[in-house]
Amino acid sequence: MQIKTWHVELFIYEDDDCTAARAVLHADSPKHKEAHGRAIKTARDLAVPEVGDEVAAAAALYNLADVLRRTAAEDLSDIEHGSIGLDFAGPTRVNTPPAISSR
Repeated sequence: MQIKTWHVELFIYEDDDCTAARAVLHADSPKHKEAHGRAIKTARDLAVPEVGDEVAAAAALYNLADVLRRTAAEDLSDIEHGSIGLDFAGPTRVNTPPAISSR
């Protein structure tokens, strides 16, 4: 069994009524994956900075998951030589070229 270690760094930036988050995935690839999220406090909202942090972090992690899903779909499309759609239910082939018959 091979164990791989990936880790995510999460950076939170607070500025008045806006909290922003940046999630960076460090994996085997030389290029890191990155995504962002935000939470904006409206005039009706109570000032609870922890909630803004949580919402912004959740948005960044959600977007990072989408970046990984799209990357995996692109990698599968390259391997399969056709368009692959990937959601969390699994891969689906879209506009796949017809199989070549040996007849």
